[in-house]
Amino acid sequence: MDLFYRHPPNNRNFLLSESFDCFDGFGHGNFQKRTLLICIVSVIVVSSHSYLQSVIARDVDHWCGRPPHSNMSAQAWKNEAIPLDADGQLSRCRQYEIPEETNNSRTIPCKYWEYDEDQAMTTLRSTWDLVCGRQELFRIALLTERVASVVFGVTAGSVSDRFGRMPILLAAVSVLLVSTMSSCFARSYPFYVVGRFFAQGSATATYLINGIMLFEVTTHGNRPIHVVLAGVVASVVFDLWVVMINAGRASWRVKQGIFISPTFLMLTTFFSPLESPRWLVAKGRLEEAEEVMLAAAELNSFPLQSAACVVEDLRKQVEKLPDFTLTETDSMLGGVSIRKRAVSAFALYFCIAYAVRVVLFLVVTRASYIVQWAAFAATVLCFPPMLHLLKTVPMLKYMRTCFAALGTLTCLLSLLIAAELVIISDAFLVAAKALATTVNIVFIVYTQELFPTAVRGTACGWILGFGALGSLCADFSVRLEDGKRIDVALAVAGSLLYASMLGRLGLPRNTTVECAKMTAKRASVYTRKMLEHMKRTLEKSGTSRSHATTSLGCKTPVSMND
Repeated sequence: MDLFYRHPPNNRNFLLSESFDCFDGFGHGNFQKRTLLICIVSVIVVSSHSYLQSVIARDVDHWCGRPPHSNMSAQAWKNEAIPLDADGQLSRCRQYEIPEETNNSRTIPCKYWEYDEDQAMTTLRSTWDLVCGRQELFRIALLTERVASVVFGVTAGSVSDRFGRMPILLAAVSVLLVSTMSSCFARSYPFYVVGRFFAQGSATATYLINGIMLFEVTTHGNRPIHVVLAGVVASVVFDLWVVMINAGRASWRVKQGIFISPTFLMLTTFFSPLESPRWLVAKGRLEEAEEVMLAAAELNSFPLQSAACVVEDLRKQVEKLPDFTLTETDSMLGGVSIRKRAVSAFALYFCIAYAVRVVLFLVVTRASYIVQWAAFAATVLCFPPMLHLLKTVPMLKYMRTCFAALGTLTCLLSLLIAAELVIISDAFLVAAKALATTVNIVFIVYTQELFPTAVRGTACGWILGFGALGSLCADFSVRLEDGKRIDVALAVAGSLLYASMLGRLGLPRNTTVECAKMTAKRASVYTRKMLEHMKRTLEKSGTSRSHATTSLGCKTPVSMND
């Protein structure tokens, strides 16, 4: 919890852990590629768990059920026992008290329910009667999952800063596998909710730690691109996965098993239990850091001597630490600066998560298959220009533009849905979905670069926690009046995105990585100009010497062959 100390300890260790490039220590190769693949899987896993209820808990047509041992047909029962609502539709939650008495108009709530036969097997609502007054039980399940994301995310991030990334990751994966199996085979609703609590929370923890691990073991030049690539590939695969699952007509239990089946790919984590060397350096455990660097260098076919040299240089820096003075630039690692950035990032990600959740809820549950495929294609097409812009434009400037664009899109989409302009609203939904996905990925990359290694887990854990709260608020807002006021949820999303532009005032204009890139670029430009100047000087001096030689009567030697 060093993030919240008034004066974070070991300020110089913060600098030491950021003072070396992984490329110098163990190169770039199989070690980073393996970490990247595991990170991609973890993003798919947490996405599948987060949106599971949207796939298997859709609304289903229902009405009050017939009494036990009744011989009435379903249609006859509807005609005699089910009253009409104000909109002229059969009531879903009430029935006549005495159906046989046609003059009796008194109604009572349903005791049990019947469901549309074509839809009943595709949703868990019919299995545990999560309709009408019992919908609160379903909302409790949603609340439980979001609380799990907050609790597990914050806890895993903070504990990983204390005890290491890998021990927490292995523990989270173990809990994830057991709880996923438990929820798949649950036969009672309370047992199912408990299983989902631990599955959602541990999925969030594995996603968090894997993302941090990827960032910390990647070379400086590849850091943003690798983290973005993990999000891009995972988003594309997950979107395709959702479309394919939604196209099927299987029972909700089969859908659940297939949809969260990527969870079992996390078993690969146990085959690469290497700790983050950067975290070990931040904690002053240089001997262990050297062992990890040597193992990573061997995987990358990198000279082992280079890894040993990097650790030796770090040891020399440690000896100089008592006489080391922090510069003005290094003061960015001070406690006040870190806390200010953290609070701004918390507020921003709450707004982003709310907007992303609302937009994805519309795509997953309301859009036709054509719109879902169009949203998938638009998202894929957005990634190449996003990668290009990240190389040329500061991330904060990129996000500011995206916030304004996405806020405008969601507000317009709210108006279009309220006006029931289906075709135009579908087009705006496709654009909003693509933009929301890119904004979410870029912000995650940005927050990784904002915080030093020693507090990165705590900061990112709390950021994910606030994101889970934003998703929770979105889950409840999209279900206002049984989902009939989705336009209100979109309007709130747009307002939050506009308000979030104020939150960026607490964030630095450029991250540490971007500053390093600009410094290197300025240095290269300066060097190039100096070389050009030297070249022109040499050319001028050569020309003057040539003229001087000619004026003295010197002649160029003639070959004997001439």
